[in-house]
Amino acid sequence: MDLLDRLRPPWRHSDPVVRAGAVRAMGDDEAERLATIAGEDPDARVRRVAIEKLADPEVLARVAERDADESLRALAADRLRGLLVAEAASDAPAERCAAALARLTDERSLGAVAAGAAHAAIREAALARVTSDRVLRDVVRQATDAALRRAALERIGEVAILRGLAVGDLPAELAVRAVERLGDPDALRAVAANRAAPKAARERARALLPDAPPLDDEGDVAAPGRPAEIAGVVDPREAAAHRARLALDEARRAREALCAQVAALEGPDALAALARARETWARLDPVPPAEHEAYTRRFREACDACVARDRDRLAGAASHERLLPLVREAESLAGSLPPPRPKRWNDLEERWTAARGAEPAGDAVAELERRFAAAKERVGEHRQQTDAERTAAQQDNLVRLTALHARLEELAAAEAVKPTTGRRELGLADTAIAEPGPLPPGEVRAAWIARLTQARDRLGQRLRQDTETEEWRRWANATAQEEIIQRVEALLEANDLAEGVRQLGRLQDEWAQVATATPEKSRPLWERFRTARNELRRRCDAWMTENLARKRALVEQLAGVAESTSWNETSELVRRLQAEWKAIGPVPGKHARALWQEFHEPCDRFFAQRKEHFARVDAVRGGNAERKTALCERAEALADSKDWDATTAVVKKLQADWKQLGPAPRAQEEALWQRFRAACNRFFDRRKRRDELEHEEELAKGQALCARLDAVAEALGGDSPPAADGVRTAVDEVWGEWQRLDLGTGKDVRPLRERLHAACERLFGAAPEGLRGSRLDPAATYARREKLCQRMEKLVPSADPAPKAAASLAEMAAALRDRLATNTIATGRGTEAIRADASQEAERLAQSWEQLGPPLDDAARALAERFAAARAKARRG
Repeated sequence: MDLLDRLRPPWRHSDPVVRAGAVRAMGDDEAERLATIAGEDPDARVRRVAIEKLADPEVLARVAERDADESLRALAADRLRGLLVAEAASDAPAERCAAALARLTDERSLGAVAAGAAHAAIREAALARVTSDRVLRDVVRQATDAALRRAALERIGEVAILRGLAVGDLPAELAVRAVERLGDPDALRAVAANRAAPKAARERARALLPDAPPLDDEGDVAAPGRPAEIAGVVDPREAAAHRARLALDEARRAREALCAQVAALEGPDALAALARARETWARLDPVPPAEHEAYTRRFREACDACVARDRDRLAGAASHERLLPLVREAESLAGSLPPPRPKRWNDLEERWTAARGAEPAGDAVAELERRFAAAKERVGEHRQQTDAERTAAQQDNLVRLTALHARLEELAAAEAVKPTTGRRELGLADTAIAEPGPLPPGEVRAAWIARLTQARDRLGQRLRQDTETEEWRRWANATAQEEIIQRVEALLEANDLAEGVRQLGRLQDEWAQVATATPEKSRPLWERFRTARNELRRRCDAWMTENLARKRALVEQLAGVAESTSWNETSELVRRLQAEWKAIGPVPGKHARALWQEFHEPCDRFFAQRKEHFARVDAVRGGNAERKTALCERAEALADSKDWDATTAVVKKLQADWKQLGPAPRAQEEALWQRFRAACNRFFDRRKRRDELEHEEELAKGQALCARLDAVAEALGGDSPPAADGVRTAVDEVWGEWQRLDLGTGKDVRPLRERLHAACERLFGAAPEGLRGSRLDPAATYARREKLCQRMEKLVPSADPAPKAAASLAEMAAALRDRLATNTIATGRGTEAIRADASQEAERLAQSWEQLGPPLDDAARALAERFAAARAKARRG
């Protein structure tokens, strides 16, 4: 037996047979353990024994729902139904009975509760849930509550069941009510003719059949008759014939009913009932010979069948009596472990076969056959299990021997072997050699003993060698111990406590590796090492205690640091204290973790709050950077604006908004400021030189107009010159735009004007017809030019005017208007004022001359020279 099995309780034994026996021996006080076994034991047989002993409905319900074995689920369900029926039918409190009834679902259980429950309410509730006519029939027959029996009878609808109740041994009241519920005339006639039925039931059946004769005081069919008042009216022969027919019908019905009754007889009282039926048959009224022979043969066959059934019943009972001990013996053998030997079981089977015989099996014998077959199956299972266990034991033992041999070989070849382990394995090897245990058929016992002996001897030799080596190692360890002692004494002499703390644990570990020495040196060296080590430890402990006090002082200095908002000063303080902490050195181990927690926790809290603070600052500065970027973009969008006044106000507003914003992140602040200032400076620089910009734009426009005329002139010299209308249109458009330019009279305007005139001259020279009708047409501007020359010449002062030719009336009128105007202007004014007015008039005339365009033909050029000479004189005058 396994050692663990000896230590375990029997119900936890590895052998299921032992567990099953322990479960059978359990009492009612071990219900919880039974529930555990029924739900968790791996063997179905053990669970079956536990289920058969369970009396807890909840546990049975759980097993019936979850067990993997279908037969065990069915067994648990049967046990649960039995417990619930007993609970519901008991005289326990009505609430408990109702709760048990609510859990019942099959109708046979409900019928049992309805027939025998102690509480009337429970009986009625159970009957209300019954729907099967057969179960209702059982309630009518078995219940003791008359009202309940009537209620059950009222719900039966099957005619055959009602007819059986009517002719049964029920009280007369119930039998009559069963008859009244029959609606089938044939069924009523059968009840009326059945002499085994109660008289009241037969009378009620005849009453419900209009053509049925009444019964006399003995319950037989009464003699037919007629009332006295009509006796003389009916023919006596017809009356006799009528009575004979009625008697014959009654005799036929009686024979039919009696044959049916005999055919249904069975059970222990069948022969007694058969004797009464034969007596009744002998008293029956005669029938015609042919019918008599048929009825007699039918009745005799029914009687023979009844006798045969009873004989089979008795034979079955006898067989049951003979077979029951054999079944019990088989079940006993099936429940015993180890299983019976094959010879014993074969002997039992031979006795079973002899006792069974060749007779047909009844229900009781069939049940015994089923039990015997189940026992045989369990014996086979036990044998298979025993064989499997034997094979498993052999395999386990083979595995054990193989593992032992492998361990012996491994230890014999290992680099290092613990003496205790080696001696333990040698002991196991001696035990296995003395008794190897069961082995599979293919394994040779002597071969295993030889293999184990050889491996054991090798390991023994290895242990002896290791013992000798250990003695040499102990001798060498003495030198190593002296070296370690010298290192500890050197640390004491140098009093280097920091190095002592670091080296102390390492020295102890090194000593543990060479702790064994020769017996004569082991004790003195150990005492010397322990003395030096203890002194070093004392000094180190004192030093670490001092460090502990210093570090606690640093912890006190950190009081309130976590709540400080002086970020820079507090940061410097914390970093200084951290540096001092690192420089102090270690403290006793039992204080190190807690003290470090006290130190770094406020530091961490402070730096976490500092980080959150600067994160908020960075977030604000990030927002400022976004807003300043937006201001830069707006300033850059306005930098090239020409709406000087409105844009000036907007840019100044942007500058004010910039001043109101806080700083941006350092990495962006300078770049954003340079960007914003550059955009603002660009606008104000352009605003300062806005006149120059406007003049440059006008010059640029003039250059474009000259380029357009140059392009037209070049096109005239090409392969596809433009038409005259196109040239005329281009010239008019360019000259109109030129007239709208505000170029002024600067030095840079004259070259542009000369370029334009040169382009016009090129056009006129290349295609004079293209300028005809245009604004620069010499013919169209000649008269205007001539008038401007005349007006300019009038502004020239002359002391001796040359004689003039006779003027026309128009010219004389114009001259008169000019003199009158001159006299009017000059009235009351000095000579300087008159000259200034003449100069202004000359400028106006010059501007008008420029609007006429360049002189393109000889006549226009002659007038131009004339106009220029007059202008020059006017300036000198």
